[in-house]
Amino acid sequence: MVKNKLKIELFLQNNGKKWDVSDTILSFSIFYLLFSLADVLGSKLNISKDLGFILSSFVAVISLFTILYLQLNRGTGIKNKIETTSKSNSRDFLLGVSSGIVLGIVVLFGVFNNERGFYSLLSIEYLRTYLYPNGIFNMILFFLVFVLAIPIAEEMFFRGFMYPTIEIRFNMIIAAIITSVFSSIFLSGSISFFLLFISGIVFAFLYQKSEAIFSGIVSHMTFNLIITLIIFIKGGS
Repeated sequence: MVKNKLKIELFLQNNGKKWDVSDTILSFSIFYLLFSLADVLGSKLNISKDLGFILSSFVAVISLFTILYLQLNRGTGIKNKIETTSKSNSRDFLLGVSSGIVLGIVVLFGVFNNERGFYSLLSIEYLRTYLYPNGIFNMILFFLVFVLAIPIAEEMFFRGFMYPTIEIRFNMIIAAIITSVFSSIFLSGSISFFLLFISGIVFAFLYQKSEAIFSGIVSHMTFNLIITLIIFIKGGS
């Protein structure tokens, strides 16, 4: 990505001040605070773990979209922009599906090796056994939030907004690491942080290659779909 010819016009003037790393850190802090409050509230109200996970994830999605909307539309003049698609959507789609399948296969290795020893680094055991959605309604909600909404919201925020802001200030490696760490935090209680971090690196690579979030969204959706199928097939404890 050539820094003086960015395809994504994220650094437009905003009252004489451009988006900076502090904007993304503050946005993430607000998002994580809202997510944590929803999680605590669910515990205080004695909501079941599976429904609590769905509700807190829903709050996370709404928070990310709201923060993005406010960031993209603040100030005067030309609006900021997140590039969603590139010139080769068919290539990006294939890259997304294939990388998502590879990540899903990695998860399968962990699940079918009892998620012990080295495979504990790839674990989704807590999500699979304790947060298993009970009932068709909860399953539908889980699918809508985990497979559709979360990938779109996360990729728009972490790769579409946060990544280029950090990348232009530092470099692509630092941007990939920071966004992968941040995007892994809020689900790390139910899925292995290491697994989430590796998937974040993959999504960052896809963004860097295409300069758009489409392939990352497809990969993220494919990955989460495979995890969801494992959860539904294996069942809860």
